[in-house]
Amino acid sequence: PVRHVVMFRFKETKVPTSIRLETMSFLIHSLKCKPYRLSKPESSRFNNFKSYSTVGGKIPVRHVVMFRFKEGTSNEVTSNIGKELKGLKDKIPGITEARWSQNFSKRSDAHYVLEMTFVDRESVEAYGPHPAHQNVVQNIIAPHREKEAVVVDYVIE
Repeated sequence: PVRHVVMFRFKETKVPTSIRLETMSFLIHSLKCKPYRLSKPESSRFNNFKSYSTVGGKIPVRHVVMFRFKEGTSNEVTSNIGKELKGLKDKIPGITEARWSQNFSKRSDAHYVLEMTFVDRESVEAYGPHPAHQNVVQNIIAPHREKEAVVVDYVIE
């Protein structure tokens, strides 16, 4: 299956809060997902933000990272990066799934996408500073990265 990931950012000074909340509500219902970071809306029409599926009483989170590598980075290098990132599943608690895929869309300048599923939000937050993760980021990815990766975390409905 092909996954289509949509990311957007509102500029606080340009878009009123009511418009942002209505847009988020529309996207959440259309994409059937929940954003990872969303302030609790005061309006009762947004109460459905609380209806999450749980696994063992925990709310699973998807972590998506999009990478762009320097020109000339070999397939061998990107394959090794994917292997190292997927291998974190066996080294860091809370990761239940890890995938490494090449982007074929011309609508994004990302070359590769990492998708990880975590048992809960706390696991995602512990993953970032974990020494095994930092080793991969600093020593294996950073020398080949053209620019900072784009990261999206969201609750899986």
